[in-house]
Amino acid sequence: MKEIRKREYGLDLLKVFACLGVVAIHTLNINKGPLNMIFAMSATLSIPIFFLVGGYLMLKRPGFSWRYALKKVVTILLVCLCWEALHAAAHYMVYREVRAFVQSWAMDFFQQGLFYHFWYMGALIFMYLAMPLLERLMQRSSAVYRNVLIGLGCFNAVTDLILTLTGNRILMSVPQSLRLHFWLFYAMLGGWIARNPEPIAKLRSGLKLWHTLAAVAVMIPYVRYVGLYAYGGADLELFYGNILVQITSFLVFVYGQGLKLSEITGKWIVRLVSLTMGIYIMHPFVLAVLYKFVPAFTEGGAVMNLAFWLLTTAACAFATMVVQKIPVLNRLLKL
Repeated sequence: MKEIRKREYGLDLLKVFACLGVVAIHTLNINKGPLNMIFAMSATLSIPIFFLVGGYLMLKRPGFSWRYALKKVVTILLVCLCWEALHAAAHYMVYREVRAFVQSWAMDFFQQGLFYHFWYMGALIFMYLAMPLLERLMQRSSAVYRNVLIGLGCFNAVTDLILTLTGNRILMSVPQSLRLHFWLFYAMLGGWIARNPEPIAKLRSGLKLWHTLAAVAVMIPYVRYVGLYAYGGADLELFYGNILVQITSFLVFVYGQGLKLSEITGKWIVRLVSLTMGIYIMHPFVLAVLYKFVPAFTEGGAVMNLAFWLLTTAACAFATMVVQKIPVLNRLLKL
């Protein structure tokens, strides 16, 4: 009970929001209706928020060691390998074909394998390996750390502006796990927020919900229509370095992280958070099944598309709860 009270429920709520956003990116059709477009465009914040939360938690307390970083990296590698092996075993039992699952596992981290969405795991490995260095930098000179952070943010914003003005989609040829200038910025920003509670508390005292909603309301049409005219489509992954996305992610994180929730509400949120890793891992496969057997989800209108998003999330959550009850398999949902 004591451990639960110490949790920052706001961070948990942000994780739930980001998880819903990731599924929204892969299910919602922005052309189906205004609500579909709003939810899908809001999901631009999902990946930045995941890295903000990660950086915040990693650097919240001094002492992030190489030993701990390497332990987490090994855990990620083994968990991903086990998922590939499980799929290979199921594939063999059904089709009597042997998959090159080790090769696929290696390519997963670069968005090329069967579990292509494990690119996030690849980026997370890089972040864990960078954290001891960032910890040392912050300990030696917080001013240099801040300047590096600002420099990265400016680099991302200027690069985004150039690519937008020229309509250059070069980022799409780079695996997302290797777009480290994005993920390092957000992780470092989360760490800076964790180590500077006083200025953040001062900012939060004047930050209202409508401020964050206004920032999101400005970001959505920018990503939607600039993406359409500059790139020929609103590919959200092209905008993670955009200055509006950076600012909005920061405001949403600061507001959400400071939310004061009751213990009862917090317990429900903690339960939902425990499902997010399973939802993330399983949702591409649930999507494949639904696409094949329920074509109405892709052919229907706005309401059906929203139902597709919610049903996919619910099905993944249910599957996660089942896996969590199996003693050996439940370890594959923990990093």
